[in-house]
Amino acid sequence: MNLAADVLLAVAVAAVWLGCLGFARLHDSFDRLHCVGFVGIGAGLPILLAAWLSQGSSASIAKLAFLVACILFNGAALNHATGRALHIRRQDEAE
Repeated sequence: MNLAADVLLAVAVAAVWLGCLGFARLHDSFDRLHCVGFVGIGAGLPILLAAWLSQGSSASIAKLAFLVACILFNGAALNHATGRALHIRRQDEAE
């Protein structure tokens, strides 16, 4: 089981690096928002699964699942609010 957890942690690290690379390479702020959302999903779920594989079901896994769920929901809301603010800002600059 440790090998599977190690692979999942490597997937999480690769997802973070991919998101950082995409954030650095993309020029539009709307495109960069996708990278930020990708990091939350691409790293949070593999970390949760790796912790579950290494520790089994416990109270700490339930807390981690709650934190990952909060990151997913808050990340989506924050990305939406940021995208809306960027859209309004672009409209104001165009006028």
